[in-house]
Amino acid sequence: MFHNRRQFLQRGLLTTAATVTPGLWGAIGPARRTLGLSELPTVGMIGIGLQGRGLLNQFLWRKVVVKTVCDCDRVRRDDALRRVQEYYAEHADLGIPKDACRAESDFRKVIEDPAIDMVCIATPDHWHAYMVVEAMKHGKDVYCEKPLTYSVDEARTIVEVAKKTGRILQVGAMQRSSFEFRAACELVRNGFIGDVKYVENQFGGPACPRRPYKDFQKFAAEGAPNPDVDFNMWLGPAPNVPYSDELAPRGVHNFFPGFWREDDFFGSGGCGDWGAHHMDITQWGMGKDGSGPVRVVKSAESRSNDWNRGFRRQNGARLIYEDGLELLHVGGTRWGTVFFGTRGILCVDRGRIAFWEGNGHNTPDRKMREALSEGTFDGNGMKKICYYNGKYKRRVNGVETEIDTATEAFGRSSAEAVKKAERFFGVDFKKHTGIKLPLYESGNHVENFVQCVKERRATISSEDVGPYTSVLCQLVHMSYVHDTGFDWDPKKMTFANGTGDPEWLSRREIRPDANRYKVQA
Repeated sequence: MFHNRRQFLQRGLLTTAATVTPGLWGAIGPARRTLGLSELPTVGMIGIGLQGRGLLNQFLWRKVVVKTVCDCDRVRRDDALRRVQEYYAEHADLGIPKDACRAESDFRKVIEDPAIDMVCIATPDHWHAYMVVEAMKHGKDVYCEKPLTYSVDEARTIVEVAKKTGRILQVGAMQRSSFEFRAACELVRNGFIGDVKYVENQFGGPACPRRPYKDFQKFAAEGAPNPDVDFNMWLGPAPNVPYSDELAPRGVHNFFPGFWREDDFFGSGGCGDWGAHHMDITQWGMGKDGSGPVRVVKSAESRSNDWNRGFRRQNGARLIYEDGLELLHVGGTRWGTVFFGTRGILCVDRGRIAFWEGNGHNTPDRKMREALSEGTFDGNGMKKICYYNGKYKRRVNGVETEIDTATEAFGRSSAEAVKKAERFFGVDFKKHTGIKLPLYESGNHVENFVQCVKERRATISSEDVGPYTSVLCQLVHMSYVHDTGFDWDPKKMTFANGTGDPEWLSRREIRPDANRYKVQA
């Protein structure tokens, strides 16, 4: 056991080159190597919902000891503890006793425990920044889910604290650890699709100013007793609203709760949820990490007619960068990120990728986005080189029909489509041949974090990356919430030229008794 951070750091530095065998810190495979507890770093898991359980499985398959599972819902934390104990019992060759892990209801006991080296945070968004900052101040390295922050000020504080403490930070922008996204971003960064001045990102709209019930009969669930959850702890710094099964789903569930994501008090809607993924890929592909736009342009789209959504516009905000790059938040496409270059259009999403050769500087409209999604685009004489966009449903002659885009000519999978792009451009992404500017390579997001903790080096989504993507989410979101545009200083993370309101940069509402959860360096 590492009894303090200095011992952990010194051991990591001293053994990296001399005694650590290749793969020691990688995923546990068939050729296992038994290590005693004193040889392994420890991790505390905070938040054990569906995402947290997935991350728990990832850490169990790494050379670490899951020391603590923490959730304010008793049923979830007891289930997580059972999973860990059963895993260690079934894998006795690891040398980790089943009682090596304990359950906690209060995250503060996790981040204050000197026997824990790393924490993994998978709570609702309104808790992220406070837990990250306090964990780093207590000497912990941190893996935190996206979006990293609930406000801009929180992002600024995390950067400051990470630099001050020297802790390792990994933000859960896991698309950077997926092959198709790295391939797409390497093509863009290396100029294969020409000069890119325009990018589109598809994700949902802002959060709601009112509790986002799809069914208003759900109001009956407000205040329903749930003795298994410490709801005061669940709320933390957020306003003191009534308990709801919709807001904090009971026990072990198999869905990603949309309710708190769509509530102004706890999340930033699709802007934070998926914007944190797809705008992150724009930053990576365009070489904008550690920076951001200099201007946010108000959406020209029509307002929503949904009272529940506060009549907020749902897409159309534009981010303008200093070099003229324009990023548009769109709806109505099946691609997460689309790069428009002078030599082609490159589209990418999870497990999906496509490329058209030719002058990609078109003016996209709804029909063009549909054609790009369906693989039928042929504007300006452009030639489709590769295309795989999975399966989807659409109405054909009035009948909902499943469309499978897999073809031998353009790709029966994303991997096959990437191979066709490789042959066209004369490159090999895995061997890094033909690529003058290879990007950071990570095959697994959790493994990258654990390895970087051991080697004391930056992760693929470090404090120089993750907080800046989180700010993009907040900029787009506040543009919709306040229905305006403004100038921006990306380095100082604040408004410029007398525009905007500084109060928008911090948490808007807080419980009077929650100042103890203030995010501060």
